[in-house]
Amino acid sequence: MNSFLTGLLVFIGLGLHAYYFAFFGLIILFGSFIRLFNKKENFRFYPDFLVHITIQLILPYLLVTAMSLGYPSDRTGYPWGFFNTKAFFESVFLPNGKPYARFIDIHYLNWEGIAFIGMVAVIGFIIGISNYFKTHFKEKPLQLHSQPYISMLMWVSILALFFSFTFPFSWGLEWLWNYMGPLRQFRASGRFAWIFYYVINIAVFYSLWKWYENSRKIHYLLMLLFCVGWGFYDAYLNVRGRENILRNEIPELTQKSGSQNNYDWESKIPISEFQAIISLPYYHIGSEVYWIDGSGNSAKTAFIASWKTGLPVCDVMLSRTSISQSVKNLALKWEPLQEFQILKDFPDKKDILLLAQKGEVTDENELRLIANSALLTENEQYSIYRLPFNTFDKIRNDLSNSVIEEMKSKHVKNGFIVNDAGRDFRFISFGDDVSKPGIKVKSVDPKKSEVILDTVLFSDTSEVKISLWMKDLDKDLIPRSRVILNYLNSDGNFEEVYNNDVFRVVKFVDREGWGLIEMNYKPKGPSETLRIYMTNNLITRGKIEVDNILIRPVDLDVYYRGKDFVFKNNRVIRQVNSTF
Repeated sequence: MNSFLTGLLVFIGLGLHAYYFAFFGLIILFGSFIRLFNKKENFRFYPDFLVHITIQLILPYLLVTAMSLGYPSDRTGYPWGFFNTKAFFESVFLPNGKPYARFIDIHYLNWEGIAFIGMVAVIGFIIGISNYFKTHFKEKPLQLHSQPYISMLMWVSILALFFSFTFPFSWGLEWLWNYMGPLRQFRASGRFAWIFYYVINIAVFYSLWKWYENSRKIHYLLMLLFCVGWGFYDAYLNVRGRENILRNEIPELTQKSGSQNNYDWESKIPISEFQAIISLPYYHIGSEVYWIDGSGNSAKTAFIASWKTGLPVCDVMLSRTSISQSVKNLALKWEPLQEFQILKDFPDKKDILLLAQKGEVTDENELRLIANSALLTENEQYSIYRLPFNTFDKIRNDLSNSVIEEMKSKHVKNGFIVNDAGRDFRFISFGDDVSKPGIKVKSVDPKKSEVILDTVLFSDTSEVKISLWMKDLDKDLIPRSRVILNYLNSDGNFEEVYNNDVFRVVKFVDREGWGLIEMNYKPKGPSETLRIYMTNNLITRGKIEVDNILIRPVDLDVYYRGKDFVFKNNRVIRQVNSTF
């Protein structure tokens, strides 16, 4: 019966948050092994042991997994944060920032890893460890506490504490974390210090009570009451001032209609004519593969508008969302070079409500959306537009037509069309196909920082745009590569001048996963030698493949016209109407 009750608790915990499952799993698995050690059974395997583990851990996991069937499963296997959210010895054992320890002022601690156990627990832990090495270490090395169950919990909590410190991975074994499989999903390493926080306080205060119970002397009672009081004081310091943070009052949701309420427009617009909200600047946070910040205002505006109208938001701020869904959704942000596959997922063809923050929208693609929308109303913070559902196809149509118009009366150079025949550019295609990258590619090992291209830039020092097509930008890890530019300095050595995440410079990703990245660079001198390469320390195997590299001055446009496509500045737009 106890196993079934434990299994029910684990099932509820896993349903609430996966970290609870990890905590319960540590206690159940390692606790069982420690108890076997204590009983000197030499790990003799009992059939009922497997039965208990099945009921307490395996069945809850299988049930929650079955309940999750049908949900997208292609989220990142390498979430960010394990080494950035870790706990420290100082964040667990030192009263950093407490009124009684103002002389301790440590700034590098991360909030995820702060789990100060309290001064009573700190002193009790020190005394307990000292007594352990004096009296129990030689005779009963596994007995950390006189109560066997608490002793077992303490061993598990110490193991969890070391994990919260990212040991052993931070001992020069950071690469080993990439091979830890599902364990990588527990990226907030500092949270594992919570187990130690609770267990050590249970152990210390239980010992204090037993100390008093065995003596029944008044000064022992006073000491017990003092320790309990100090524990309450530390608890008070933890929650002091939290009410205002947790209340998180949002005036826009509570204000009555009036000139000061930015959401009065909600009652004046036929919300039933719309099916979703797009907030600009666009934000997409949570896939762990692409990270587009947008702005704090655009996210807040979208959330409040969604709450008041009941409309879903196309922007994303979630946790480890589906990579395939993310790439489809990001087409709303990227350049309109291909059909918008995400439109097929919309339930109907109702219009989109577009919310654009004033003075914050500067992206060319977002400005296209605004230009093709009808202004409904505005306030001092943002403007509200009606974006017709068929506008997305129109934007792509207009782009191809404008490129065709731009090519007229331009100059032919090196098989391309340019707006200034006196300016040079470089186009390197490994497969000799302007219209489609990937016929033949340049493969490089990102762990060895293999060079993609060494080239000599132009005779002047004007700013250039460097663009190239990169494979698998719809896959895990690849967009988290870093693109690096080095130039050959006067000493004859290559010196780094540019280093950025690939996902920050992606302009478009097609249905085959080929993506266009583009960056600006200002040469240090004329005819400069430039080196392009990429690194990715997360990838455990495989190579990065690139094709169709274009280097041009920022004010030079490079065109090409094929049978069923047009090309401008390394963008390929397929035929969309009869103007071809």
